Amino acid sequence: MNKITTVLQAMITTLVVLLLAACGERGRPVDPDQVKGDAVRATCYFRGGSSEVCITSFRRLQNSPESADGRKVSLKGYLAIRQGIPTLYATELDFLNDMVIESIVVRGERNKLEEILRSHAYSYVRVEGAFSASPTGPGSPWVGEIVPSMISEVSPMKQEDLSNLLIDVKHLGGR
Repeated sequence: MNKITTVLQAMITTLVVLLLAACGERGRPVDPDQVKGDAVRATCYFRGGSSEVCITSFRRLQNSPESADGRKVSLKGYLAIRQGIPTLYATELDFLNDMVIESIVVRGERNKLEEILRSHAYSYVRVEGAFSASPTGPGSPWVGEIVPSMISEVSPMKQEDLSNLLIDVKHLGGR
């Protein structure tokens, strides 16, 4: 009986030591710049290896708006006016359902904004411009704000036929 107790105590002690070691800090401390770099890579797509314009989507930007803070971004969305504020939504449906918490405020000089809205309000657009993650400070409902340097209307994609297929159909799955 004494032998069994000793073995159990040794096993429990070993288990506790292993659990404590697993919970402890391992390796070098986390570098905040590296973490931000990883977040930027997760948020932005850089065409041609250039890091000048962060090409992104609403979903990526919503997950980590601070990773694109201060960057020139390019994204597509639905431009609308909500309570007098030019706002970019991921989709027209988000606008119709008042999903302001998932939208981006469009800022700029009044004359330029009026011109943009006359041409592009209530349509899908590609916006390129300076992004800020906190448009009106902490607690604001928007994902951020963008000051556009370029806005253009987005044309719907055209359907392609199989003659344009670049890979062999047998590689699409199955046998």
